[in-house]
Amino acid sequence: MHEERPIYRLNEEFYSGHAPSTYFRDRLTLLALRAARSDALAAAAGEGILWGQLWIASDDEADADSPEDYEDAAHMRFVATESQVLFHHTVEALLRMMLAHEGWPECPWLRIAAQKDPGTFRDAVAELAKSAWPEERIDRVAQVFMGGVPDEPAPEWIEHRDDAIRLIRILAARLNEQSALYNAAKHGLTMIGGSAALHIVPAAHGSDEPDFDPAAPSARIINERGVVGANGISAVYLEREGKARTGYTWHHVTRWFSPEEAALLTHTALILMDALWTVAKVRYLNHAAPDRMRWINPDVFEALSKIKRGGPVQTWRRQVATETVARSGTDDDRKGSPATN
Repeated sequence: MHEERPIYRLNEEFYSGHAPSTYFRDRLTLLALRAARSDALAAAAGEGILWGQLWIASDDEADADSPEDYEDAAHMRFVATESQVLFHHTVEALLRMMLAHEGWPECPWLRIAAQKDPGTFRDAVAELAKSAWPEERIDRVAQVFMGGVPDEPAPEWIEHRDDAIRLIRILAARLNEQSALYNAAKHGLTMIGGSAALHIVPAAHGSDEPDFDPAAPSARIINERGVVGANGISAVYLEREGKARTGYTWHHVTRWFSPEEAALLTHTALILMDALWTVAKVRYLNHAAPDRMRWINPDVFEALSKIKRGGPVQTWRRQVATETVARSGTDDDRKGSPATN
């Protein structure tokens, strides 16, 4: 019987447990609590938490003179950082699952585990972000998330498929565009989450008005003469560009974003992850098809458009250092060294 084959046993082990979405959804719930119900978390922690041999006491690093300011900053940094880490982790998992299930391979678990080349994955994600897909890919995606393509698709079925494709394109574009931010948050936590403001005010050349004075009341100047800007939750990180043989340029980057938007996209991505897992169980474990499935609510795209962002400027970059490469000398010389500008 095919149930005795090693590949079937791998599929049974992979799909018999809880769907991966349960892990991500727990993290999303904790993020939402931290963002919207910090008081509830504080009340649950009480005087401390005992977990086996681990005792977690209240944070004793807060500034005694301004505990509220300390908590506000810690709260903002956590929400900013975790919203991005969770979003990217969820989306990367979803897209890797989707790519591994396309074409119904014998064991998707093997295919996912074999995806080791980050460059190949980025190229695949870039293809998913394109505004037009070949019909073959559209049909393969319908198989992964919807179980197949009916001979005569109903209008409702087509709407669900198109919503799924639209979301995948959005997720893929964000994953590649914001990869530097995610890497900064994931590797060494070198991303600094917080709040920042940027205002660009034109110089007063040829007029009687004085040039911009940073010491002046900024709100009045911005309201009267401001052109564009950004204000809100942001991430600050360093980004390197260039090649080893020609040298590198380092930039200090500030990117504004909405944690609420990231959380909503994460929530919607998990709906697709659940659909994929349900279809895979039918395909690989011969489970009965469900009577109904949960689909993306098309209103989510309108909700995304209504979320407030920091402003028209999304990213601000400034060069802070160069890393030159010597043409001769010792190995250390050839590696070069950062030089601030």
